[in-house]
Amino acid sequence: MSHAAPMSAHECFSERRSMTEKQRTVRELILQGLSRSQMAKLTGLSERAVATHIERVLDIEGASSMRELQAHEIDRLRGQMTIVQWRAA
Repeated sequence: MSHAAPMSAHECFSERRSMTEKQRTVRELILQGLSRSQMAKLTGLSERAVATHIERVLDIEGASSMRELQAHEIDRLRGQMTIVQWRAA
């Protein structure tokens, strides 16, 4: 799977606003560290549907994995880094 080039913080915020409600929910559950099966149980979605939402969220965020998204969010909250800056660090 290929991901789009990492976005600026402004572009990321703009894209995040365009996420569906379910995608925003899945994003928050990713950031809480839940597994796909836990997300499915919590949201009432199938694991396949959760996987689809995860893929879209990762594409929007420019992250290659849930762990990368989590790590980037921690760094972003600490110092407002972009994914490009985080990967270079």
